[in-house]
Amino acid sequence: MDREKRAGTRRIGLWLLLLCALNWPTAVTAHGSGTPQLVNVAAGPYQLWVWSMPEPVRLGEMHISMAIAQPAPASELDVQIVLAPVDAASPPIAQTASKQVRLFQAYYEADSMVSTAGEWQATITIDGPAGVATAQFPFTVLPPHQLNWTLMLWSALAFVGLIGVIGIRRSAS
Repeated sequence: MDREKRAGTRRIGLWLLLLCALNWPTAVTAHGSGTPQLVNVAAGPYQLWVWSMPEPVRLGEMHISMAIAQPAPASELDVQIVLAPVDAASPPIAQTASKQVRLFQAYYEADSMVSTAGEWQATITIDGPAGVATAQFPFTVLPPHQLNWTLMLWSALAFVGLIGVIGIRRSAS
């Protein structure tokens, strides 16, 4: 019977450990989803949808996805993105978005490295047969996320203590 109690305690501990591992924060990229920045916005002859990841944007990598509806017939577009800090603490980041086709839907995507915390402005320029158009949206870049190691240590100690108390109570009964 004592052996069964220990096995049950181990199983509970393993399930709790698995639950903690599954809830560990991870980095995610948008790839057609993310936080909507512009939704069905008219940019010249184009309709534009823009998403960004991560939310909130922090120092480091930022992913931008765009869906662009254009007057028929659909053709290749040149999509440029410029990310510029509002306070001009660092130089603007300019790049060309790459076209991605998924399930017969074309998206334009770009990955950038933002290096300064603060207020930023994104400017998207679309150049195609129907004309040239621009759209903008503001966003805030926060400092990098830091783990609270003190909280992690105390949580781990509380977890080990809880498992110990459960084991002692089960062995006493």
